[in-house]
Amino acid sequence: SSLSDAIEAAQALGADSTIKLIDDCNVDETIELNSGTVTLNINGQSITYADGKVISVGGNGNLTVINNATASQNTGKFQLNGENAVITSSSKVQGVYLY
Repeated sequence: SSLSDAIEAAQALGADSTIKLIDDCNVDETIELNSGTVTLNINGQSITYADGKVISVGGNGNLTVINNATASQNTGKFQLNGENAVITSSSKVQGVYLY
């Protein structure tokens, strides 16, 4: 299962969902979150992005990025697309880039 599959499943649930990474992951294509409220717990793992690929939050999507591991640096590439879309992050998430 990929991060893309997890975000797609979370949207399909239509309820608040939490995705907790248990391993490093790759984002090979842009992932879109257009509805629902999703918490992405990086959990001390890293996300590697293919060139130009991001996690895009649009429509009524709401993404919160947290990291419950200490002394961990993670890179996130997120794009905000929509007047109702929201992205928030915890103070333990470092290297988050908005496009």
